[in-house]
Amino acid sequence: HIQFGVCRALITYCDYNFEPAKSQGWVPPGFPGGSLDTKENADMMMELLNSAGVTDVTQINNLQATKEDMINAIYEVGQKCGPDDLFFFFYSGHGKQSDDNEAVDEVTATELCMCDKSGEYNPMKDLEIEEALMLSRTCSSVTMIHRRDKFSARQVLQMSALKNPNIRVVWNTVEIGRASC
Repeated sequence: HIQFGVCRALITYCDYNFEPAKSQGWVPPGFPGGSLDTKENADMMMELLNSAGVTDVTQINNLQATKEDMINAIYEVGQKCGPDDLFFFFYSGHGKQSDDNEAVDEVTATELCMCDKSGEYNPMKDLEIEEALMLSRTCSSVTMIHRRDKFSARQVLQMSALKNPNIRVVWNTVEIGRASC
């Protein structure tokens, strides 16, 4: 049983049920309801957090869930964290095949992505490391749990995270994030 102060959560999702994303094929034709089920995933996570007594929850979605908006929200929630608090981050959205030449296979080439306000593809494979680096400025300990044995982000970000004494990486396991601030 893990003991912590306050749980502060950031719930984000993008269902792509808006223009121009919808007409650009971000939601497959014939998909039930015309959008991804990401809102339902976020709603289930909100129910879980509510049933656990978590009251400090920030939620952003769709056109308010761009890369810049997410980084700002992570920073704002992280700033509220105290020494014993838990930062819980949840994202439900799309993955896209990358044109990254460093990817070793199609699994490592899949990256978190959203479309920006113009509907353009906005890769976010660097985001998890950017988040950890940002949180490490205000948190004494950031644990990144990564599903593979290496990152696919830009090399400079990888090195910055791996050399940071406040960041610990757990490799080859389920993708979730946790920070004790």
